[in-house]
Amino acid sequence: MDNFLTELGIKHEITNSYTPEMNGVAERFNLTALDGIKILLKSSEVPHKFWGEALLCFTYAWNRICHKDSNKTPFEKYSGRKPSVLHLKPFGCLAYAGVPKQIRKKFDMRAKMGIMMGYAQRTKGYRIWLIDENKLVETINVRFDENKRGINFRQKVNSNLGYNLNLPDYYDDEDDSDRVKDSLTSRLVSKTSTETPPTSEKPNVCSDNHSLIPCTEVKWIRNIGRKVTGSNVYYSTEGEATRLKSFNEIERYCKRHNIEYDPSLFNFRKDNIESQGFSDLSEQQEALMVEVTIPNCYKQAIRSRDASKWRDAMDKEINVMMERKVWVLVDHPDNIKILENRLVYTIKYDENNKIVRYKARLVARGNTQLRSESFDEVFQEYKLELSKVKSLKLRCYSDSDFATNRDDRVSMGGFITFIDETPILSRTFKQKSVSLSTMEAEYVSLTEAAKEFIWLKNVIDNKSLNLELSENIMFCDNQAAISFSKSPVENCRTKHIDVRYHFLRNLIYDKVFQIKYIGTKNNLADIFTKPMVKEKLLEFCRKLFLFRE
Repeated sequence: MDNFLTELGIKHEITNSYTPEMNGVAERFNLTALDGIKILLKSSEVPHKFWGEALLCFTYAWNRICHKDSNKTPFEKYSGRKPSVLHLKPFGCLAYAGVPKQIRKKFDMRAKMGIMMGYAQRTKGYRIWLIDENKLVETINVRFDENKRGINFRQKVNSNLGYNLNLPDYYDDEDDSDRVKDSLTSRLVSKTSTETPPTSEKPNVCSDNHSLIPCTEVKWIRNIGRKVTGSNVYYSTEGEATRLKSFNEIERYCKRHNIEYDPSLFNFRKDNIESQGFSDLSEQQEALMVEVTIPNCYKQAIRSRDASKWRDAMDKEINVMMERKVWVLVDHPDNIKILENRLVYTIKYDENNKIVRYKARLVARGNTQLRSESFDEVFQEYKLELSKVKSLKLRCYSDSDFATNRDDRVSMGGFITFIDETPILSRTFKQKSVSLSTMEAEYVSLTEAAKEFIWLKNVIDNKSLNLELSENIMFCDNQAAISFSKSPVENCRTKHIDVRYHFLRNLIYDKVFQIKYIGTKNNLADIFTKPMVKEKLLEFCRKLFLFRE
């Protein structure tokens, strides 16, 4: 190393012994990384021997998140682009790594169970520890169950099957020559039931041809899978969802997992209705193993073991249709093709996955109808009739307070416009000048409301809409403001009002709209200008459709 640095002209400086504070940045990150390793190992329950994989996984995620000293991730600072975090998965979660079809045999599983250990360094993929094969692989074809921890889940399965999970200490420096490499595939079967007399009884010992560790007995369960045409007998091991339906499948399964078995213990005859198991099962557990098959047609329904329940469901469907008068019985017209119907069956379950009821629905087979042959006459047509609107009512409510703001004494105004009974436009505003009276404040608010009122009136008067206004009225709760807007006479108390607000007078003079008086209790714009008591506020909110009761 020294020669290499010297050739490059680099001066190498080292810290003093036992003084980690001289290299504070690196030492501080070592502490951060150590804390991250502890968290990953503790949360995933992965053994400490996998601390190296936990370190790689932690640093991979650390480089892709923002830290308090910067708004950019370390990855973005280095590469100049933002990283994606959608592919991040919990360390130690359960993973199923896909087996490529090029190396998969005909009866091999398409995926292998493993534990998520991190992310591939040179390729795009994940590092998965395959428990049954005791090796680490990198693959992109993997599915995760993020809610299950791989170690915990596997140990539960192993405890049901009767052997322990022994992960190899590939991080240890000690000699592994005496360690048994395949401790996961050793399973022995012994007789656990006397229902079928065995031809020979084999002791619970290992074969001389295999270096197997003895384990507890594997319990085989005989199940009856109910179907319409009969029943299927299959065997499964306790704690697994395996279904072995023949002697050949039993033989291949035991050979693949190095399980010793006695063929005389298995019975695939279908004449035995009861589910014979090699382990004690309660009646509830046996009932759950019986498959409930949903029929596809009427014949299957009446021939199934639940025929009485399906008949009740069909009778109920017909009775409901008769009560609601779904059809009218007529004679078969000549030269008319009749569409067939069919019954659709289903089963309803509750939150505990228990059957609530059997359900049948009678439907017409509209898919058999050709578009060129009265396609639109198959079903009853439904429509919603809407009468054309020819006239509308346009109304506007205007109101204002008077000098309630003690800082500048500027009044607040507001208005709301309705088309028929529907509120369309509303506004609350602060007037631009100080009003000297309530009349002046109301007059200014009327003028501001008139601007929006005229715009909305012009929209409705558009000839393309072909609409008419039966009435267009503005309401105000101040008689003085109404009188002043209708009178062209000025006096000493109104001469100071800005000319721009007299725009209202011209509109009234041209009879563009009417202005009428309304009491304060009924003026809907009053809600925009002042606080109200609860009862009055709720009443106004209902009238303005601000909420539903």
